[in-house]
Order: sequence, then structure tokens, then C-alpha cells
Amino acid sequence: IGAGTADTWGHAWGYWWTACAVLEGHLPFFSAPVNHPDPQRWWVIDLPVATLLTPVTHLLGAAAAYNLAFALHAAVGAASLAALVIRRGGAGWIAACAGVMAATSPFVRGALVSGVPEALAVLLVPLLVLLLDQALAGGHRRQLAAAAALSAMLVLDGAYSAIAGALAGAAAVGAALWSQKDRGWVLGRA
Repeated sequence: IGAGTADTWGHAWGYWWTACAVLEGHLPFFSAPVNHPDPQRWWVIDLPVATLLTPVTHLLGAAAAYNLAFALHAAVGAASLAALVIRRGGAGWIAACAGVMAATSPFVRGALVSGVPEALAVLLVPLLVLLLDQALAGGHRRQLAAAAALSAMLVLDGAYSAIAGALAGAAAVGAALWSQKDRGWVLGRA
């Protein structure tokens, strides 16, 4: 995937370097081998996903992990959006259409061509909203913990997803508060 641009090669290198570092037991942003005379500190773009896909990179190579990152972002995003639509009362066919449209949108196709999987992390925002919606509606601490972990991942993954996640999270909390008569009770349950 990608057009062979610097972004594509940079990401493939980042997946490889992250896997090497993790498997050797050190942090992937110290002393990266980039033919520089002094030790450098590097931040690999898409570090959370590169870290999660370390086994794939180790077994099948950086290209396989890089391509899998695109597929997983699209699949998880589509499924999360569909689940959120159903949770909010939408019909199954509408949910399926929403998921397909999100996964095949011009934005996603543009990210595929330009080779920037971290931009696709915005597809994980519906999962964040779904988790917050479940946590705030029923006081489920596991969903709240999962939402916090996903929020951290979105922030570490890049500015696109951090901004989208923050806006969506604020909207989800606002909607939960607005829909409850006893607004303090909603926050107290979570």
C-alpha cells in the first residue's frame, strides 16, 4: 500500500525499527540506526500500532505489518461505527452502510495512496465514543478504562487522531450529560 513515497518508506522503517527495539528489550525511540554519527532520539510515527504489530513484523516483515495496519484501522473503524449506530437505535442496514462508507471514504483512500496509516487512527474515534457511551450510560469501569487506554493511543498515534478523539470524547460526555436529568449522577457512576 502507498505510492512508494517517503511516507511509505519511513513508516515501513518505523515498523521494522520498533519491532527490533521491542524484541531487544529497549524503547524504540533511543539510538535509532539512521546513519547519523551521534545517537539520536526518534519518535516513530504510528508507534502504538507499530508496537502492537511487532509479532507480525518479526514473523512476516515490516511490509506485512504496515499493510495490516491499514486493514485493521479500516476494519475496526467500520465495525465500531456500525456498532455505535446500532447502539444509538439505527437499523442494521444503516449501520452496515455507515461502516462501509467510513472504510471506503475518499479520506481513507487518500491515506492509503499517500502511505500514512497514522491518519487512519481517526477511524478509531467511533470506538472511543462507543466505549464512553457504554461507560457513562451504565457506570462500566472496564469501558472507561478501555476508553482511557484508547485515548492515550490516539494521542501517541498523532495529531489527527488526538484532535478527533478529544472532540468526539467531549461530544460523547456532553451528550451523556445532556440526556440525564441528574447530570452529577452520570459522572459519579463512571
